[in-house]
Amino acid sequence: LGIIGPNGSGKTTLLKMLNGIFWPDKGKITIKGKVGALIAVGAGFHPQLSGRENIYINGAILGMDKKEIDKKFAAIVDFADIGDFLDAPVKHYSSGMYVRLGFAIAVHCEPDILLIDEVLSVGDIDFQAKCINKIKEMDKQGVTKIFISHNLNTVQLLCAKALYISKGHVKYYGDTQFVVNEFKKDVILGRKGDQKEAGGLRYGTKEVEIKKVEFVDASDQIKTIFKRGESFKIRIKYSAEKSVDNPEFLVGFVTEDGAFLSLAHTTDH
Repeated sequence: LGIIGPNGSGKTTLLKMLNGIFWPDKGKITIKGKVGALIAVGAGFHPQLSGRENIYINGAILGMDKKEIDKKFAAIVDFADIGDFLDAPVKHYSSGMYVRLGFAIAVHCEPDILLIDEVLSVGDIDFQAKCINKIKEMDKQGVTKIFISHNLNTVQLLCAKALYISKGHVKYYGDTQFVVNEFKKDVILGRKGDQKEAGGLRYGTKEVEIKKVEFVDASDQIKTIFKRGESFKIRIKYSAEKSVDNPEFLVGFVTEDGAFLSLAHTTDH
């Protein structure tokens, strides 16, 4: 099950409730089976202790006894691939090393349910591929996974069903392709199907303030969707507290899942 939605919609909170970190104010959560969780980078790690020692501590938290960890220790270390850092205190680990070790322990505890929150985005591309292969392998073993990510491509790759939540409420649930498409429509077209006004995260002195951004076609008609190869212009409406000589604007393009595509600068364009 993939869980998608904007920041602040309650995705991580829901996962923490499933893992027993938080309790619901109302209702009841019933889980059948052993849970493995990778919710926060390095959650459950003791910073002063080595990677070796943290494997045993984290493994115990996930329900493994010492004999079981001894048996799986070599496989965990091999998967994590942290090299000479195994006996170094984890406070010296990079965020990527934290994730590699945490994920390696979580998947080797043989969970019935695996909770994963966005952490795969921290590791390098080789490790992400290794994780995806491992998750697909766990699929064949009948492991249920609940996966939160802003990377819609990964959600589509790994999840048969998806849940789109917004402000703590279920907006859509069902086939992943359908749910992802509905989320993309909301992101691109705005909540009411209209073109979104300039807004969202703002920063700066407000000496110049962007009021509206419009995309217009060759006929000067405002549009939100363009065909491949079609030309368009970007119209920026702004207000200024005082006169600004030669204002410059940068317009960036990113995919829905945050991949940067290009940047145009009004000085050059």
